[in-house]
Amino acid sequence: MKERVREVAGKVFGVDTKSLDLESSPDSVEQWDSLNHMKLLLALEEEFNIQFTDQEIADMMSIGNIIEIVSAKGC
Repeated sequence: MKERVREVAGKVFGVDTKSLDLESSPDSVEQWDSLNHMKLLLALEEEFNIQFTDQEIADMMSIGNIIEIVSAKGC
């Protein structure tokens, strides 16, 4: 699941997945702007067949946070 999250993020941001780690965030990934953040959330919802709450969306500010939230949904 962790690798799938990184793969989705890499595709959305147009970067090599090897450049993304648990600490990757909008501060460290130049392409991680508000538009791509929404694209990432939609792609993750589709990939894992889940939906995020408003609070989860607000908390998804790093790859590590995203993995925790997706994992908590049983994926």
